[in-house]
This record gives sequence, C-alpha cells and structure tokens, in this order.
Amino acid sequence: MGGAVGAGVCADTSSNPEYKAARMSANYAHFMLALAYPLLMATEARLLREGAARELLLAFGKLAPDVLQSRKKLQELLGPNVTCFHDRVSQEQLQAVCGIERVPIRVRVPVMGMYNRSFYARANEYADLVSGRFGIDRAPLIVPPICNPRAHVLARIVFNVRGLTTVSQARLERLTRQVYGIERACDQTYAAAAYERTGALLECATVDRTSSLRQNAQAFGGHTIALVGGHGAGLANVLFLRPGAMVFEIDATVNLNNDRNMYQLLADAVGVVPTKVWLDLRGQHYANAPSKPVRFRISPKRPNSTGGWLKGAYTASVKLTKSVLDQIVTNATRDRACAPGPAVPLHQHQREALL
Repeated sequence: MGGAVGAGVCADTSSNPEYKAARMSANYAHFMLALAYPLLMATEARLLREGAARELLLAFGKLAPDVLQSRKKLQELLGPNVTCFHDRVSQEQLQAVCGIERVPIRVRVPVMGMYNRSFYARANEYADLVSGRFGIDRAPLIVPPICNPRAHVLARIVFNVRGLTTVSQARLERLTRQVYGIERACDQTYAAAAYERTGALLECATVDRTSSLRQNAQAFGGHTIALVGGHGAGLANVLFLRPGAMVFEIDATVNLNNDRNMYQLLADAVGVVPTKVWLDLRGQHYANAPSKPVRFRISPKRPNSTGGWLKGAYTASVKLTKSVLDQIVTNATRDRACAPGPAVPLHQHQREALL
C-alpha cells in the first residue's frame, strides 16, 4: 500500500529484507533492483514515475547509511523536481507526516527475491523508465549485416572492466571477482582487428560507486549490441540495453553449485539475450575444456543458489583467454554476417558520433 501528501510521496524502506541480508553496504545492483525498482513500480508511485512529485520522504531506519549513500543517484533518477529528505526519518515521523490513515509505500524485497523470475515481472517497464530519464532509446535493436555501409552505427560491444586486471596470475588468485585478460578488449590493435573481422566497435567502461547514473546510461546504452563483464553489480546496467542486445556474464566454475542467476533473469525480462560464460583461473570451461559461450541459456535456480552470502564469499576470479574473448565477440556478432569481406572503415568522425 502507499500514500502521498500533496505532491510528496512517502515510502518506508527501513526494514528491506534484501538490504539487511547483504550484511554490508548495499551495492549498485541492490540500489537499482532492491530499492529503486520496487519503489518506482509500486502502484502508489505514479507521481514519481510521471515526474509530478516534488518531494520523496523516506523512512531509513537502520538502512540510513546505505540509502543516504544512494540518495544522489535516487535524486538523479527521479529528476530535478524531486527532493529526497536528507536526514534519517523514523517510521513514526513518516506516519505523522503522511497521516495515520495512509500507509506509505513499503519497499520490501524478500531475501533471495532477486533470484526468482517473478520478481522481474515489471522490469521492462522499469528499464524503459530508467533509460528514458537519460534520453536512452530502448527501441528493439535491429542490427544491419556487416556488409551494409551503415552497419557501424549499430555495432558496439561494451566491456565492463574492473580496476585490477593487469596483475600477475599469482596475485590474481588473491583478488576478488576479477576477469584477468578482459583488458585485451581495450587494446587498440585487438579492437581494430575485431572491427575489421566483425564490424563491431569494442569499447571498455569502468564504473564504480562514484559513477553517476547518467554516466552509466551513456556508457552502456545507445548502440550497444552486447555487454560483457564478470559477475557483479555492473551487470545491472543491462537496464540501459535495447531489446535484442546480448549480455555475456563471466563467472567462476567454482560457483556452479551456488550460481547467482539474477542478472540473467533481469536480462531476459528486459528483452536482452543472456549468456553465462563459465571459466576458471586457467581460462578453462567446466571439465578442462575451452569455454564455448552458448546463447539463450539461463542458469537454473539451484537449491544452493542463496546468493552465496549464506555459503561464504562469492569472490573467485577467472582468466579470459584470447580464444574465449574471440568466441564472445564472434558470438555477439554472428547474426550480422552476410558475405565475406572486411567491414566498412570507421572514420574518426563516425567513431566520435558513437561516444
């Protein structure tokens, strides 16, 4: 249930189970999926969705640090006319302002709720809303073949690169959820060869807690035909992809028994084709065989898929070899091939037009 006073909207986020279950500061994905998504999709949040609200009053409770850290992103998402109350508000204060006869919007995401398909029933509507806030078009992606002279305007593969990847493999084993070798996609020589082979422009993006939503939207939205990255909060940016695009989620084989499927379910719900790429620290897939990305495969909900937090840290790193990277790029562009021959040269002004 929900309630609004004048042009203000009241919401209770003080005991969101999914936030509490994290046992740590909620990350970007928790903000986008466990806070902003249920808040904006609540039946009573029409004023927020339509941009008619002037104030959002939140009851933070014990979640105050996490919600306050996300306040700038929330204000950015809601638009310049909406002010989020700056201080911690108790449920009693919220009730006093909203009126005892009006129960505020309750933001409640059950623990493990993000690992169920039903959770994403309105995700496509949410993606349209979020993208629209930043002028990102989510019209279905129609990618011309590489022999079409205009192919380059709709051929962009974005790699979500974390900060620490160019390190020794010995040190890599001590790092958290790194994809060793993904930085090769950022190399100009490799990118140029990939473009000549497939007509796809490879780009790398590094986003973190300090990145604004507008920066994320610009980095991953628009003419992106595929998003590639290791399992992590950055994959929540599939919300900015257009239906028909692809997402390649790189995960460690040691996580097979407690596989997190949330980003695949999100992608599928917003019309993006999800692919899980299983690798280990040698760049091998499953039983010591080279990884071969498979399209249209969503990891099943397993008995142990408790998000990993109940079974220990979901932190393993992997190695992405050149051969697997080549397969991912080919897989992302294989439906675009029509005739042998190089792609149309990409001139500087055309490259700048994509940025």
